[in-house]
Amino acid sequence: MTSRVKGPGDGPPPIGAPEAPEAPGAPESAEATRAAEATTAAVATAATDPISQIAGELRAGRITVEQAVERLIEDAVHRQIGRALQGPSKASMALADELRALLHAYAANDPFLAARIRRLNLAK
Repeated sequence: MTSRVKGPGDGPPPIGAPEAPEAPGAPESAEATRAAEATTAAVATAATDPISQIAGELRAGRITVEQAVERLIEDAVHRQIGRALQGPSKASMALADELRALLHAYAANDPFLAARIRRLNLAK
């Protein structure tokens, strides 16, 4: 069985001429307008995200690194426990305490997280 080596003329057909770009100021389609509005809404939501707020307060010097870590842990606890159980109960309080303790242990003992927290303290 023999195979033929293809020469330069055997390649794909040539690419057609490029299309002309849309003129600036051309009216946008309704779909493009909706996409732009969705992007704007996503950016606005990100600005009100609790993690972004905590980071902003930390950068501005209104809270310490330790306070930021505590707020992040509390945010994670409330988000996770709130999703898992509806309404406050002894079981949900116990789960929240357990998750909080676990996250504090990770922040203190995990080499990666501890290094990140130390770096934040050094950046002050």
